[in-house]
Amino acid sequence: MNTKAYLTWLAPYVSATLTRTQLLQYVNLAQNKILGSNHPITRVQPDPYFETLDDTYSYVANLHCRTANRPREAGELVGDVRSITRIYALLPNGCGIWGYWGNNCWFGAWDCNVRPEQFSYANGEWSLDARWALVNSSEPMSNDCLIKWQKPNNPGVTAVRWYAETYLWPQQLLTENVPLTVPEDFQTDLLLEAVLSLIERREYGRDDFPRAAYEEALKRFRDKYANTPVQEFTGRVPFIEVP
Repeated sequence: MNTKAYLTWLAPYVSATLTRTQLLQYVNLAQNKILGSNHPITRVQPDPYFETLDDTYSYVANLHCRTANRPREAGELVGDVRSITRIYALLPNGCGIWGYWGNNCWFGAWDCNVRPEQFSYANGEWSLDARWALVNSSEPMSNDCLIKWQKPNNPGVTAVRWYAETYLWPQQLLTENVPLTVPEDFQTDLLLEAVLSLIERREYGRDDFPRAAYEEALKRFRDKYANTPVQEFTGRVPFIEVP
């Protein structure tokens, strides 16, 4: 259901002293709680391009992830990035590891002798994983998801070379006209229990009953939408401090 209808449906389940504005804030917090992990629902598809600059090693993800709906052409910024789990490049057809090292194709111009990137092969394609580290976004609209490219691998000026597996924050419910991100089939149990849990914790300092119902609904939600266990991600290689 849309957000206006949902608030009307939700009202009888909570205290009558709560205004619609307060309810909207609770629903927004509940969505962030439910989708504040690397969930398929919040992943950008297809993987966007990650722009890089010459001799630049620190990037704000919100300013460098652009849609890749058209091959070899970067589009608009994707939005409020919460996390990135991989930055990679696809090698051109017919260009494998030996072409890369032998300076025979697109990637051959890179100086990879200092800290070589990691190669992988899947679905008939070679890909190259960048060396980088991640600072996850702390909260929505904070513009603080950071990518730390590892020195001395200068990424150079690129627009459509690197792809990024990117996850966004849910669209923030600043007004009742903003649509809900939680799927409709979980709005009347999972989202409801998340809202009740937040309200009870604020009012009474504990949320034992709604939390149990919330966790059970969350498990069903993750099972249905194929979510993987949440793990802290710090990059694929040891972090090198970038000034």
